[in-house]
Amino acid sequence: MFSANEDIGIALAGVYPDCRALKDYACNEAVKYLKDYRQPMPIQKLANADGGKLFLVEPSGLCYEYKAWAVGKHRQAAKAEIEKLKLEEYDMKDLVKEAARIIMAIRDENKDKDVQIELGWVGEHTEGKHQTVPADVVSAAEEWAHAKLDEDDMDE
Repeated sequence: MFSANEDIGIALAGVYPDCRALKDYACNEAVKYLKDYRQPMPIQKLANADGGKLFLVEPSGLCYEYKAWAVGKHRQAAKAEIEKLKLEEYDMKDLVKEAARIIMAIRDENKDKDVQIELGWVGEHTEGKHQTVPADVVSAAEEWAHAKLDEDDMDE
């Protein structure tokens, strides 16, 4: 996960060299636009007018808008869990906790022992700018997720 500029955050999954090339391309395009037009890419205007947006760009170039999305190995299971949530009813810190819960619930504990959770957010608290969620917030969310999953296991 990284920022192409202060308004655009990007999460990538797949073959590392391909991801790296896409990251470099996105950053170069953001810088080029800034040099040519002396303003950030237009996504800033859209985000300021309508709030943050989340887009998925397929390798084919097709672009889709979402409220929440998952990338990587277990994305289908994660998307199913995301669809169960009423996203509008959560504040940002609760969404971080739910994201950690989903990641920990769907991972294969035997294969994915060293899971490192990376999250990004955009909102009023970040003044509309993309930021990586601070490590202490992620750690607290991981602890909450472990407790929640243990509680759910006890109920079953």
